[in-house]
Amino acid sequence: MTLTTAKTSCSVDSAAITSDQAQVNSDENQITQDQSSVKVQTLAVQVDQANTTTSSSSIDADKSAIAQDQSTIAQSNVSFVQDQGSITQDKTSLEQDEKSLQETQLVALISGTVTGVNGSVGQTVSGGGTTTSSSTSSSSTSSSSSASALVTIQSLGSFQLVADVAEADAIKIRVDQTVSLTLAALPNTEVSGW
Repeated sequence: MTLTTAKTSCSVDSAAITSDQAQVNSDENQITQDQSSVKVQTLAVQVDQANTTTSSSSIDADKSAIAQDQSTIAQSNVSFVQDQGSITQDKTSLEQDEKSLQETQLVALISGTVTGVNGSVGQTVSGGGTTTSSSTSSSSTSSSSSASALVTIQSLGSFQLVADVAEADAIKIRVDQTVSLTLAALPNTEVSGW
């Protein structure tokens, strides 16, 4: 080999080395880019895994919340049914109470004014106690059963007065005679009658 040939061969080898060095540099840059890409993809996978774990936890929490809500709805339905039953019972009780109230009305068979009440609120009473009184200027009758009357009703149209009269004045009194009197309860009022 000659010197020229060796120089040419060196120049070609030098160019090949430069070309190979450029290729190595290019390959190293590509490796660095690929490594960066792998790192980014690894981070993306890790983020996705973290999101999946978070999503799984979130899904589990949501499932638990749904189960609790369904349980609450079921309890509310039971309470609703119980409340409907209570309303039905209350309506029935109200109807019975209204019927009982209608059956406890006191109706007098005579007209007059209540002059006495022989009972109190809440007391249990039974029917049957009757007293009838009538009076005229010439006779008086009365009848009574064994039970006392709950209410005493009197006609205020006429009264029978029992009074003490001195013997000296007794001969002056006649049947159907007009009378004027005053009562201790009404000292300034004169009442007349016969």
